[in-house]
Amino acid sequence: NFSLEKVLLICVGKLGAKLAAAIRKRNELGFNPYGKNLQDVKYTSRNLNQLRLAFKLHFVDKDGALQASPHQFANAVTDVVSDIKQLVKLNIDSVLPPEGSLCGGQDVWIYFKDPLPHEDKSQYQVSLCIPDTDLSQPARIEKVQKHLLSIVTPDLRQTLIGSNFSCERLRGQLVVKDLRSEVDSCLDIVLTDSCSHCGCRFLSQDAGPQSKRKRPAAADQNLNSAGDPAVVDALRSIGLEEDFMAFLSNP
Repeated sequence: NFSLEKVLLICVGKLGAKLAAAIRKRNELGFNPYGKNLQDVKYTSRNLNQLRLAFKLHFVDKDGALQASPHQFANAVTDVVSDIKQLVKLNIDSVLPPEGSLCGGQDVWIYFKDPLPHEDKSQYQVSLCIPDTDLSQPARIEKVQKHLLSIVTPDLRQTLIGSNFSCERLRGQLVVKDLRSEVDSCLDIVLTDSCSHCGCRFLSQDAGPQSKRKRPAAADQNLNSAGDPAVVDALRSIGLEEDFMAFLSNP
């Protein structure tokens, strides 16, 4: 009869020295060194990456004597039984607007084909980069929803200074990475320096908010127009001078 006793979960990505060190450390600590009830241990809040089963081989003969395996106290390690990278789906479906601005400060919405693995924005990383180069800048994440990431784009103009790229229009890449699973997804995006893609940021900054600007009264505009002799003569010729002046006095 074969049975498994004291089976351990070893969280190590690759076979080799790291795995051997992890098993050796567990052997030194002993089985369940912290005295936890294993039925109550939950791993849902941790990133376990790749999981393997690790155990030692031995057998009991017909007289009940414990015998070592041919390789005494040899460690047995299975293939990966679970891998968070195989469970997490992170596929960008579309980006709105479809073109980005090199000037930065642009609100961009990234839509995904599948629900995001979590809604902790501190565990995502979004960047705009130029393919096949080291030119890259992180974007600021504003909001995370079920199928959506809302970001504010970085300013890439300073990054491109001294490079051989034209700032008028070039191909960029939007990269989203889940820091918990190390899974990422990317999508090509056109980057342009046209101010029409900046939401008129410079115009609004120079002119100030429209709500704070003093708008001239309609009556004042009409009075200024009425002061023009040509306007007064034109109104008099068609018999509307009195009506127009009455309107000015009570607009």
